Amino acid sequence: KFARRLLSPIPINHLILLLNSGWRVDRVLRLCVQNINGIPNAPTASGPTPSEPPKYKKFLELTKKLELLRKRGKIKFTYIVNNNQTIPVFIFYGNSALVKEVKEILGLKEAPYYPVVGMEVKRSPSVIQVETRSLIGVLFYLSQGVEVPKEDIKAGRVAITEYKNGKVFSWKTVIGDIFSIHESKKLPEDAAIAIKFRNHWFYIKDTDISTKSTFILLQQLFALEASKGKGTSPILTLPIGD
Repeated sequence: KFARRLLSPIPINHLILLLNSGWRVDRVLRLCVQNINGIPNAPTASGPTPSEPPKYKKFLELTKKLELLRKRGKIKFTYIVNNNQTIPVFIFYGNSALVKEVKEILGLKEAPYYPVVGMEVKRSPSVIQVETRSLIGVLFYLSQGVEVPKEDIKAGRVAITEYKNGKVFSWKTVIGDIFSIHESKKLPEDAAIAIKFRNHWFYIKDTDISTKSTFILLQQLFALEASKGKGTSPILTLPIGD
């Protein structure tokens, strides 16, 4: 049961819960969603490191615009009752240029609200179709933010993502602004969290508020998706905001 929870897609209800819990829209969607209305968010990063660069740029642009709408109070993540069924929806307010742009990117027609559906529902201009990652998928995705020791790369101990011309792809362009794990041969003094592995220290800088925020969001995801039965999530309390 525990393994199935780790491998199962994050329920849309949990996605709505997180979006209404004060977290940035772009942070939640980038971690939890790998496709929205056909716009990919590095879906190949939900498993072992892919050999080719992922598609993600349009998704990042979209989530930044959605976060702007949240800050301006122009979008709401909620539920409505329709035919005795409670369904999750996105509601856009107003008719600003940004609202129009977001709807155009998502391929939506004008409607009072947009039901949030899974991949089992056919995509249409009246719904927002999302493909969520599993918790294991989220961990694989975040693993791309780990700085790998040069000697491990030279020794061929890790998979490398490359362009067709052989140039190495930098995963920092995908998640570097929200999750970055540094490495050092000595225990760093400025580490908020650190762990030693194969004679190297891997750590989160105490000044890296964004990565610490993502780590806490990961804790909440773990609590929602994996710890309903036996087992506990790692304990961490940090006085930070998102």
